[in-house]
Amino acid sequence: NGTTGLDERQKQKLQEASSEISIVFAPNMSVGVNLCLKLLQTAAKALGDEYDIEIIEAPTVRSSSGLALSSRNNLLDDTHLEIASSINKILKSISENIKSGKEILQSLNIGIQEFENNKHIDLEYLDIVSSQNFSNDIQNSSNLLLIFAGYINGVRLIDNLEILL
Repeated sequence: NGTTGLDERQKQKLQEASSEISIVFAPNMSVGVNLCLKLLQTAAKALGDEYDIEIIEAPTVRSSSGLALSSRNNLLDDTHLEIASSINKILKSISENIKSGKEILQSLNIGIQEFENNKHIDLEYLDIVSSQNFSNDIQNSSNLLLIFAGYINGVRLIDNLEILL
């Protein structure tokens, strides 16, 4: 999970742990993941075969409404939490459209329109990338990743959904 929303005590614990293990502190996962991948590519090239670099993926934990769990959710009241649960619903709708054979960019544009029509969600971005390398070259990819960032009542939320074709 990302580090968005950590309090000072939690940040201090991360700082202390970094003296014993490597830590990437990335408050914005969409930027953080991309940066991490570039750093790992550079490190792997520089270090050569003498070092083994491993990325361990953790699944997104969700509430029963589908909302990705985050400390930022604590900043939302019940009404805005209900609105936030629509993020995952729209991502799933885009995924279902793509899996049923609709054109990828057309499906994405329908999702963008759904977010823009929701006056309570201020869309920062919605995109589809290759889940293998986070590139926009998705034509030959069988694993896609929908990535979302937006604001609800001034609170920035991020989410993603993998689409296996």
